[in-house]
Amino acid sequence: MQSQSSDGVTKSHPAHIHIGRCGALGEVARTLADVTTPANTQREGATTAHNVKLSLTHVDMPLQTLIEGGIAIVVHQSADEGEVAIACGDIGGYVVVDPAGHTELFFGLQEENGSGHTGVVRLGIGDDPGQTEVSVMVIEPGGMR
Repeated sequence: MQSQSSDGVTKSHPAHIHIGRCGALGEVARTLADVTTPANTQREGATTAHNVKLSLTHVDMPLQTLIEGGIAIVVHQSADEGEVAIACGDIGGYVVVDPAGHTELFFGLQEENGSGHTGVVRLGIGDDPGQTEVSVMVIEPGGMR
C-alpha cells in the first residue's frame, strides 16, 4: 500500500478509538485527529532519518476507562478507504508516572493488511483527569534500516 497519492502528496490517515480488540473491532468510540505530517514544520537533521506521521487529540475519557474498556486504536488507509486498517493496537501495557507526576501509557501499533505501517501510541493524563491526551505516531513503510 502506498502512502502517497499519484501526485506525490503525502496522505493523511484517519484514526479512531474502537470498541473491541484488533482483529475483532466493534464500533467507533471516538474519532481522533488524522495521522499526518505535522503542519508548518521544516525537516531538519540527517536526510537518512525516517519520517513519522503524528496525531494529537484530547478525548473526554479518563485514562483508566480507556485501559479497562476493551478498546483499540486503529489507523486507516485514507478517508476514501476508511474500512482498510493499516495499523492497530490494543490499549494496554505498563503505566508510567514520570518525575513530574504525569501518568502515561505507551503501547505499539502492529501492521495490518500488509501495509508496512507500524507505530506507537502514548496515552497521558493532562491537566484534567477526566481527559486523556492521545498521541499516535505512525512509521511509514520503506526506508528503515
